[in-house]
Amino acid sequence: AMANSTAPSSTSTPSAPSSTSASSSTPPSSSSSSASTTETTAETTIETTTETTAITTSAATSSSTTETTTEMMATTIGATTSSEEECHTAVYPEPCYEAVMWAMQHGINIYPSWYPGLDKTSKFEEFQKLLHDGGHGPSRTGAPNYRECTKPCRAIDAVATSTAPPFTSLSSSSTDTTSTTSAMDSTTTDSVASTTEPYTQPVNNFTWRASTDKVGEGWCQVEVPQADWNLFGSSCSGGFRLKVLSYNLFWWNLFGVRGGNGGSAGALIAQSSQTEAYDLMGFQECQNVGLVLRDAGLSDDYTGLQWSDGDIALGLAFHKGRFERLEGSTEKVAEDRPEQWYGKRGAQWVRLQDKKSKRVVFIVNHHGPLPVDSGGVCGGDATAYNLLRIFGQHAEAGDALVLVGDLNAGAGSRTQRALGERMHRVNSNWVDAIYSSCAGAAVKEEAVLANGGSDHNALFATLEF
Repeated sequence: AMANSTAPSSTSTPSAPSSTSASSSTPPSSSSSSASTTETTAETTIETTTETTAITTSAATSSSTTETTTEMMATTIGATTSSEEECHTAVYPEPCYEAVMWAMQHGINIYPSWYPGLDKTSKFEEFQKLLHDGGHGPSRTGAPNYRECTKPCRAIDAVATSTAPPFTSLSSSSTDTTSTTSAMDSTTTDSVASTTEPYTQPVNNFTWRASTDKVGEGWCQVEVPQADWNLFGSSCSGGFRLKVLSYNLFWWNLFGVRGGNGGSAGALIAQSSQTEAYDLMGFQECQNVGLVLRDAGLSDDYTGLQWSDGDIALGLAFHKGRFERLEGSTEKVAEDRPEQWYGKRGAQWVRLQDKKSKRVVFIVNHHGPLPVDSGGVCGGDATAYNLLRIFGQHAEAGDALVLVGDLNAGAGSRTQRALGERMHRVNSNWVDAIYSSCAGAAVKEEAVLANGGSDHNALFATLEF
């Protein structure tokens, strides 16, 4: 969390990682009501009654009987008679989108029992379908259409249908009907899926689109992006696999005071890359990326990029056997506040192309401003938007986007909250985090490692774009 050449103050390094704030660990409130429950139950009952009547009556009278029965029930209960529900995959900034993203990024990790049949690898549409169908939450009695979630358009397996108990209405009169018709719903899933058009998400070209509003002051003031601008990827299911490391090296102490501690940081990197090599590594408080690679025994396999400017000390490394560098640069994006001032804070970025697949990854490495959680003199929103703007001004459509760093801001900070509104957080610990343009099933593995002699734990994520 500190600058590189000065010993830390007592307030910069906690004895244990701080807990996530309530704002990022509390699920959005439900907007469903008992009326929607009655309507759903009634609709299912109508379809069942219609089908039964058509089978048991003669051909001459079945049509009129069906129409009369349906009309009477629709008039009495106010239900719809549509046999095919319209679909819509939620998008930002709709309430359902926010609910699904919270469930994918936080809920499934904190309260896995709330999402029967789902796990961290489940897709966006699978989470949306569960919130739409009901049967989620603390007692698995969450109402359907939670946060206005409709049926998603992508044809997916109804994971929760066979594992989650049927939604239990508060009305005892509708409970039995709902329970008996849930089986019918699950048996029709395949036929509905087979007739659904293949899902194609619009391509996001990532081009920066600013609004007329601004945040921050002075040199780091920045435009607020337009409400519908984001860095959420539209290519998140391919085989472009990347293993990414983020690691604050505590340089002034680990290397300055303890002389590298016998290469302990390098040993951690080497050990954690034995089963699968890192493709990209971002280091903060790093004054010599070449030394780190040497200690890890990786000098021959990686290209190191060093940025040292006053108290800015950032290092990026990429596997040179796999990638070719297309372009890269550095930018100053934030500044410490006077009470803990070490200078301005920067971001180091590079675009790399896979030599075989020709796919491109764009990675940004950042060490955030002090005090912790403040966003520095620029504020958390400005720091986040200055980082996001780098992607918006330099990334191209189809790029795999990754942000790594010691943000000097915890998960509940304004910095991380602003980032999380436009990118996916795929791993975090204390003030360190990895963000990506893809999440859900794209995250194949993530872990918080040991500290290797630093005052920060290293962390990694393996992603497929």
